[in-house]
Amino acid sequence: MPAEPLRLELAVSAEDEQLGAAVLTRLFPNHVPQSPLVVLNDGAAFGPAKQWGMDKVAILARRLVERLPAVRVLLHCGPGERDEARAAVEAAGHPAVQSLAAEPHLPFGLSKAVIRRAAVVVSTDSGPRHIAAAFQRPTVVVHGPMDPRLSRAEHDQLVEMRLDLPCSPCGQPFCPLKHHDCMRLLSVEDVGAKVLELLESTR
Repeated sequence: MPAEPLRLELAVSAEDEQLGAAVLTRLFPNHVPQSPLVVLNDGAAFGPAKQWGMDKVAILARRLVERLPAVRVLLHCGPGERDEARAAVEAAGHPAVQSLAAEPHLPFGLSKAVIRRAAVVVSTDSGPRHIAAAFQRPTVVVHGPMDPRLSRAEHDQLVEMRLDLPCSPCGQPFCPLKHHDCMRLLSVEDVGAKVLELLESTR
């Protein structure tokens, strides 16, 4: 009999759950807790070559809430990404698009709590996509310079998006050719279509 595939697992403490619930209630006062939550993450400690772009994140967020009025979109961010997250929320210009930027503390437990509640997670190839895998949350990963095989986890509802370019994967934190085509040419329309497919599958 073949062995069961190894799966990531994480636990969430009662305190983490309470914090996550309180933050979401405060950010989305006009939505019930059962409203679908989409978590978007563009962070990448490795370097900017892994980032899709907060301008695209803002456009995707706006399109999702316009297409599906019940949806809440949360922009995940780390302590060093607050300004970018605030700017993306402002660019999206919709009350159903919010971020964690105003939270005084951004503990790991908060990330776990909100990602565990997500109907869909959209992430670069960085930490939040692995949190999503540990909770088996439907996830769209946008890949740029890295080989997807290096970080793949057993995940039933995982969509990995990348462009088959001659220069990718280069494995570099900064685009050596200065054009960043591996991420720049991944369209909002294509990523958004995959998000909508996953949201439909979770209904």
